[in-house]
Amino acid sequence: MNRPVIAETRPINGITVEPITPAERAQINTNTNNIASNTSAISTANNNIASNLGLIQANQTSIAVNALNISANTSNISSNTTAIATKQDIITRDTDFIMDQLNVGGTAITPGSSVITRLFIDTPYTTSASLANGFGNSIQFRFNRGLNGGTTPVRQGQISCYFKSGAGTGAPYVGMLFEGIDDNTIQPLLNVYHEAPNDDGRSVMEVGGGEGRILARSIVLTGDIFARRLLTNSTSSSIGGHGFWRFEGNSGQINMNTTAGVDIAWTPHYVDGNQFSASGNGIQVLSAGYYEVNFTIYLTSNSVRVNPSIRIRVNGNDTGYLAWSYIRADSNHNESSWCLSPVVLYLQDNDVITIQGKYTANGGTGAAYLYKNASTTNTAYSSLYIKRIA
Repeated sequence: MNRPVIAETRPINGITVEPITPAERAQINTNTNNIASNTSAISTANNNIASNLGLIQANQTSIAVNALNISANTSNISSNTTAIATKQDIITRDTDFIMDQLNVGGTAITPGSSVITRLFIDTPYTTSASLANGFGNSIQFRFNRGLNGGTTPVRQGQISCYFKSGAGTGAPYVGMLFEGIDDNTIQPLLNVYHEAPNDDGRSVMEVGGGEGRILARSIVLTGDIFARRLLTNSTSSSIGGHGFWRFEGNSGQINMNTTAGVDIAWTPHYVDGNQFSASGNGIQVLSAGYYEVNFTIYLTSNSVRVNPSIRIRVNGNDTGYLAWSYIRADSNHNESSWCLSPVVLYLQDNDVITIQGKYTANGGTGAAYLYKNASTTNTAYSSLYIKRIA
C-alpha cells in the first residue's frame, strides 16, 4: 500500500507507526458495519435452518405414513386386478353379444310420475329402397339345454318384428312373431299381424303351425262366434252360453193356477255365469242376442180338470209362447207335465225371462201345485233350458 509520507511519525516499542488516515478510518467503520450485518444474517439463517430441520422431520414422518398407505393400496390394486381378470374371463367365456346397433338410455319417457328409459334395438339396412315382406329384426334367446351332453348355447327361442305387407308403399303393416324350439327345430308359437288394406286390413292371430292347436283350461267368449267348421271332442267341458235350471222348492205348496199368475223360482245347474244371472224369480241375460228357450213343468192336483197355462214372459210381458195340459183328478190321474218345444227369442242386454203359471178360462179353478220328486226311482224335476244361438 502506498501511503503518503507523513512527517510526523514516532516509534512505538521500537516500531515506527504511522497514524491512520481518515480514509482508512472510514474503511474500517464500513467493514465493522458489514461484519455486524453478516453476523445478524448468519443468526437469522441459523434460525431458518433450525425451523427447516423441524419441517424436514415432520415430512419424514408423513413420508413414512404414506409409504405404508402406498403399500396397502398396492396390495388392494393387486387384489382388484385379480378380481377384474376373473370377471373378464367370465364375461369373455359366457357372453355372446353381437348386434349391429344397440341404444340404451335414450330420451326418458315420463308418463305421470314414472320415468321409463327406452331401449332401442335396431339393425340399419341401407341397401334396399323397398322393404319386402318378412323384413325386420329379431331378439334371440340362447342357452345350453344339455342336448346329447352339449355345452354350447344354442337358439331356444326368438321374438321378431317384421313387415307383413305393404312393402315399399310407405304405409307398412307390421307383425310380431314368437318362436320356440321344438325337437331341434324353431317353430312358430304365436304370430300376430295386420293384413294390408287390399287384403281387407283385418287383424290376424296364428297360434302354432301345421297341425297346431289352442289348449286352455277355460275359455270365456262373450261375443258372437263364427266358424266355417266346428268339431267337438271333449270329455270334460264346461257350459258356455248355456243355462240349465231346476225347481227345487217345496213340492205341493206353490199353486200355479191363479188369476194373478205365479213365477217359478229356479235353482241354477250348469249355468254360464258370464251369460246369465239371477234376478228375483227370473233369469237375466247379460248380452243381446238370439236365445233358444224350452221348459218342462210338472204339476199335481186333486181338483177336477185344472188347466193352467205355463208361459214365457220377458220383463213381465207375455211373449205368446206357452204350454197347456190338464189334470183329470180321476182314475189316479193326479199329475201331468207342461212341455214347451224350443222357441227362439231375441233379447236385449239385461232382459229378464220368467216362467209363469196362470189360470186360463174354461179350466178347473182348483189348485195345481208344482211337483218335485227327488227319489231315485221316480225322479221328476221341473226344468228350464236357455241357450244363446247367435
